[in-house]
Amino acid sequence: MSSSTPPFEFAGPLWLAAAADLFADMARREPDRRFPIVCEVYRNIPAHLCVDGRTSIAWTRRAGDGVASLALEECCETEADVKIVGDYAACRELARFVVSPETAEAYRSLIAKAVAEQRMSVIDKRSPDIPPNYEAHNAIARFTL
Repeated sequence: MSSSTPPFEFAGPLWLAAAADLFADMARREPDRRFPIVCEVYRNIPAHLCVDGRTSIAWTRRAGDGVASLALEECCETEADVKIVGDYAACRELARFVVSPETAEAYRSLIAKAVAEQRMSVIDKRSPDIPPNYEAHNAIARFTL
């Protein structure tokens, strides 16, 4: 994934393909890294993104041993290390947010607000002792319309 990657519509087919490529590149570069299993589900998606009458889009990233996959499916809560289920608009706003040390608190506040408004639920089983790594998130934010 290069810095010249064009922007893609959030959760559209090209966006999902770019995310899959990004995850595969990360796994290849760091074959010994333990990547969390991440599942995201977007509800109330725009009509033009509905496929086969579905009103949601789900994906699950699994990675290890230098290989990553992005399956277009929702995994169960017991499998996911991180699972986000939310309204398309709320998830899109967060997906476009580039997180830095200076903006991390604002990003966490947006998540808390979406959860409080019941527009999103977040399950995060990662250890609170390990600082968040926004590398993948920020790479995705940079190509998200």
